[in-house]
Amino acid sequence: MNGILIYRLLTQLEIEFVLGEIQRGGQLFLDPSIAVQKELQQIECKDVVLPKGKKEEISEELLSALLEFGDHQVLGKTCKEHLSLDHTSVWYYHKFRIFYEMRSNQYQVAEISEHAKQFDQLYVYSHKIESSVFDTNVRVLARPVRKEKINMASVLSYLYVVLIRTFRGWIQLSKLKPEHRHLIISDPKAESVYLSKHTLENEVDDLYLGYLMQSVDDTFLFLDDLAPPKFRSPDRFEIKSRYKTNHKNRAQINSDYIMVRGLFSISVLSNLIKTKKRLKKTYQLLEQNVTDVQHRQIVRQLKKLNNTSVYLAFKYFAMHRFFGKFSFSSITAQDENNTSTKVILDAAKSNQVTTIGVQHGSISKWHIGYLFTKNDRAYGGFTDYILAWGEYWKSILIEYGNYHPDQVICTGQIRTDIIKQLNTRPHKLTAENEHTRIVMFATQPQPDPSLRRRAAEDAFTAIGEMENVLLLIKLHPRENDADFYREIAQSMGVENYRIDEGTDLYSIISTSDIVLTCYSTVGVESIYFDKPLIILDHLEQDYSGYFQEGVAFQATNATELKKYISDILSEKISVNHEAYVEFKSKYGYKIDGQVAQRCLNFIKSIS
Repeated sequence: MNGILIYRLLTQLEIEFVLGEIQRGGQLFLDPSIAVQKELQQIECKDVVLPKGKKEEISEELLSALLEFGDHQVLGKTCKEHLSLDHTSVWYYHKFRIFYEMRSNQYQVAEISEHAKQFDQLYVYSHKIESSVFDTNVRVLARPVRKEKINMASVLSYLYVVLIRTFRGWIQLSKLKPEHRHLIISDPKAESVYLSKHTLENEVDDLYLGYLMQSVDDTFLFLDDLAPPKFRSPDRFEIKSRYKTNHKNRAQINSDYIMVRGLFSISVLSNLIKTKKRLKKTYQLLEQNVTDVQHRQIVRQLKKLNNTSVYLAFKYFAMHRFFGKFSFSSITAQDENNTSTKVILDAAKSNQVTTIGVQHGSISKWHIGYLFTKNDRAYGGFTDYILAWGEYWKSILIEYGNYHPDQVICTGQIRTDIIKQLNTRPHKLTAENEHTRIVMFATQPQPDPSLRRRAAEDAFTAIGEMENVLLLIKLHPRENDADFYREIAQSMGVENYRIDEGTDLYSIISTSDIVLTCYSTVGVESIYFDKPLIILDHLEQDYSGYFQEGVAFQATNATELKKYISDILSEKISVNHEAYVEFKSKYGYKIDGQVAQRCLNFIKSIS
């Protein structure tokens, strides 16, 4: 018997071949992240899956390989030293992206190898896998990924915004004062609906640092950094008013101005040219001397990302020039290991500015963005300090991230400063009728597209046939494709759902009867409100530790999910209140409305 694995859309000729194989008794398997094409919708097909625990095994091995790569010695120097960029290394800017790209490839190789054992001949339709890595009974029908054309509309829109932001930056520069000692990196893309502490009404502000930003004094300056869009994306770059204006009238300077000035700096351009030439030689040197299979794949990924490395090198040198002209004491950022932000922090650190990260989401032993080695710490691979939510997160950073205990300061989660006021406020969010129970589904852009799709399908399956139950979908701030969920719901015939894109997260949590997520930070925040939490954990990894801590029900499929929802709503099961109290103390430090002030006090203590 022959098998067919599909990881991409097929041409008409390929569809006809597949239909012929099925008529001859072939079995069809489909990657869950791929939509079933019209011609194959009536064919019985199974999802491409791996044995239990295999994905976890692949992830662990790859994480180890990535951490080892930076410290691997080649001709007397570590790989990260060969990839050095002034006082840092471009290696730190790419390890997150490389991890998810390589993991996706290795998942696919493992899936193909597993299925090859079951069939005489296995046909695989893929974009990125070669037949040479498999046994002779595997035939990979690869079709190169068509390189998307540059979206000129996005390019022109972005350039228009950059020109405006550069002009405003030139004006802003004249308003910089000697008392501006502390910088905070603001991200206009991170702004979302937020509850005002003063009015409890919706307003727009930074999703993670909002209450801190609203409390600063005249010693603070905001460095507003708008990362460029993906110019090969078919979606046009949307020009938002926030990108062009400083709507809060805060003391601010735009990073665009700093970078445009760098274009006219001889030292910036000279350093850039030298770095570009050296990186090219470095790739050749690593290719010739690195022998480990995983490490060689990492080198190939680094070569593919060379254009990004050159852009980041330019940003680094432009920012380095800026920080060299002023005497700032500190610079603070959320998501501090994000590439666009980290390069700014590294440039500041090279000018003796103290760098501070603010925890913005869950951290675990699986989070490559926060995993470093002891050599990374000595090399200055992460911020001087990080303001963490609580003792649990501090222990993760110390044990798995190799942070020094003195670098991790427990302050609590800034956003929780509103909870005391919100708990005394009447619920404003309503469902379709007063008897409808609300299950909030906090989604997230999971790197594994098949798991993302399975999570959505299981949520719709569990809720779809329930009466007087509404699935309220709250999209992650980085998700901008609500149609992904609408299309799945439509294909499954589910109507009792709503996608919310304009209500403050905490308002929704406080009104919901159940919170559902995979491993989102929203799970932590639901516990602050004493809400029942269900995690949809297909791999049984308990990525964020909610199940192990006794504060979540763990569902691995739609059947289990439906039963948990039903049992909670009918009060057959309830939350473990003792575990909730312990969790809040361990994970949230203090929920007292004073987190932003504690953060500011620490920042201002640095002189």
